[in-house]
Amino acid sequence: MAKKKVARGGRSTSGVNKAQEIRDQFAALGADARPKDVIAALAAKGVKVSSAQVSNIKSKLGGKRRGKPGRKPAHSNSNGAVSLAALLDAKRLAQKMGGVEAAKRALDVLVRLQ
Repeated sequence: MAKKKVARGGRSTSGVNKAQEIRDQFAALGADARPKDVIAALAAKGVKVSSAQVSNIKSKLGGKRRGKPGRKPAHSNSNGAVSLAALLDAKRLAQKMGGVEAAKRALDVLVRLQ
């Protein structure tokens, strides 16, 4: 029995790189095309690719990048030190509030309001 011609090295039977075929299809269909649509279009051309291949190429093409959800880090110096200007402002606030303890209570209330 004759052996089937097997594509090796990521090449389709037409000799073009499969990854390039996938990129070309995304260019033709749009960057938001589903992998299922790309697979169907390539199958019509006789190129057999897997869903994982298409998804991998799509992720490398760029497009929307999503960051990790969560809280943003507080703005502070890299070593956590407080600047002299901030300390002087805190001292003025404590004097206006009638002492450090009163300023602490006011700040605690402010934290609860946010």
